[in-house]
Amino acid sequence: MEPLNFNKIKIGQKSPLQEFKKKRNSLRLSLADAAKELNISRRHLEAIEDCRINDLPSGIYGRKIVKEYAIFLGFKDFPADEIFRKKDSGCEQDVFSRKTINNSAIVVPMVFRNFAVLGVIIVCFFYLLNRFENIVKPPQLYIAYPGENMIIGQRDIDIRGYSESEAEITINGGQVLCDSVGNFSQKINLKEGLNTIVIKARKKYGSETTAVKQVLVEQGS
Repeated sequence: MEPLNFNKIKIGQKSPLQEFKKKRNSLRLSLADAAKELNISRRHLEAIEDCRINDLPSGIYGRKIVKEYAIFLGFKDFPADEIFRKKDSGCEQDVFSRKTINNSAIVVPMVFRNFAVLGVIIVCFFYLLNRFENIVKPPQLYIAYPGENMIIGQRDIDIRGYSESEAEITINGGQVLCDSVGNFSQKINLKEGLNTIVIKARKKYGSETTAVKQVLVEQGS
């Protein structure tokens, strides 16, 4: 067999290894017969005929298998050393299998990156949703004093309670200052008889929470 110039082999051209199968068939030999005759594993002979050099043992042993099979088929000058030096039989199948491996190496990190980006987007979405709910939902409002339906004998009362620190507090329409944690205290004047006290807590961009207390001032106080 005339040696081939492997530097000129292009994608799509036939590999010299592909001639092995044709030659074996022309000799009316099965792979099992050739493997038995050469005392070489059948899967190694299949790898040679399929141009899968990377499936062969590396080093001298792999070269020896190719050379022995080439001589057995009548290819005495077959350039096995050249094929192993390039680690590439030049056949179309091998070229594209390597491309697939390279693409897989690229695709896998891209998949992880896409999942990471998706995870960040989901986390940001739920964070913003939580922030939005905190902005628009009504603030908490707790009145510590007075209690429900109180009866007192004085014309003023100290209203105490707490809400969220960013909430605006009003008592009967008058604004009340809160401290840094939302506590407030305000003294208001009462009239004799039944007094209705309306306390409201409202966020800047949200709805409001209202608490109503009734205090009865006894006559003659």
